[in-house]
Amino acid sequence: MNGGKNDPDTAEENLSRLAVEGERLTKELVGKTFYDAYFPSDRHGNHWAGGCPFGIVDHFTAGTRASGTLKWFSSKPRGAGVGNSSAHAVIDRDGAIIIVIDPLMNIAWHAPGANGTHVGIEHVNAGLLRKVGEKYFYQVNRKYPNSRTSELQTIGNKIWEPYYTKQIVSNIILKRWLIEARPDMMKREYFVDHQQVDPQRKIDCGPLWPLDGINDLVFSEEPVRDMKWLEKTYLTEEEVEDFKIQVHKKIAQGAVSRPHPGP
Repeated sequence: MNGGKNDPDTAEENLSRLAVEGERLTKELVGKTFYDAYFPSDRHGNHWAGGCPFGIVDHFTAGTRASGTLKWFSSKPRGAGVGNSSAHAVIDRDGAIIIVIDPLMNIAWHAPGANGTHVGIEHVNAGLLRKVGEKYFYQVNRKYPNSRTSELQTIGNKIWEPYYTKQIVSNIILKRWLIEARPDMMKREYFVDHQQVDPQRKIDCGPLWPLDGINDLVFSEEPVRDMKWLEKTYLTEEEVEDFKIQVHKKIAQGAVSRPHPGP
């Protein structure tokens, strides 16, 4: 988070440590009995082909808890007619990065058309909600927690759950390590969200995920610790716009402060 860059070996070591920690967190969230029965997940494809992955797709889980997403991505049978889906990592609301499928090893099934080329990162977030009376629902009929309704953001005539700043921090960290581990493969133009990959069917990550600003920060290698948006618990619609302004200023200041190369 202080900027700078790791060499590929160090970045791979960081990702390996994340995977070990992800295993511990998964056991904690789904329970050891469930973990022993259905993990590691077999919902993945083959090893990456040469030159891949070269991009990353950001998603929201359309859920409120990491445990539910982890159970869905596990090897537990889903029943007839229910397709496969998975992701390489789940980022919880507290910023915990939970590796489900090794992003340097195997394909995950998270975005048809991009599975064979992109890492998939899920963020625990209910996404789009609807209000009935005084109650809020996501995924049609799942009740949203009353304790968090004050955080919801109305944009136009739609209601969205905001993303926590810790999730943004973890997204930046994970992306930077992936870029460092595969510096000759990862390309800025292929860092997208699910809606960009599948606009006819998907709406994630929605208007409260400042995708371009995040990716600009990721590739800038600028330090992040001193940025004002980190003081917020989550980003409102207004703060998302301010985030973009802060990122633009940060990168511009960094460009000015770096000495120009000689002739």
